[in-house]
Amino acid sequence: MKTLKLTMIVAILAFAMISYAGIEPKPVAKKTVKISLTQALRTPGVAHAMTMQLQFSDLQVNAHGIYTGTVEYHKVVYKISGTRLAWIRFFLDISNTNGAPNKT
Repeated sequence: MKTLKLTMIVAILAFAMISYAGIEPKPVAKKTVKISLTQALRTPGVAHAMTMQLQFSDLQVNAHGIYTGTVEYHKVVYKISGTRLAWIRFFLDISNTNGAPNKT
C-alpha cells in the first residue's frame, strides 16, 4: 500500500512538472509614450536614440500629413510625431553635425 501511495505521488508530481514545462512566460509589455519632435529633441537620450535608429524612409505618414517615427530607449517605446519640414530639419542637422543633433 505504501508503494502504491508513493507511486501515485511521484506520478502526480511528474505530470505537474511536464505540464508546467511547456508554459512560456508572458512577454513584458513595453510602455509607449507619444511625444512631439520638439519634446524629443529636448531629451538628450531620446534625441541620440533618434539619430541611431531613424531614417527618413522609416517615418510613417498619417492622414493629416504628420510624420511619426518609433524609437526604443530604456525599454520605453517613443512615438515621435512632427511635420515633414521639422523632420527634414532634424535630418539635415544630423548630416551637418556628423550624427549629433543640434541643441538649438
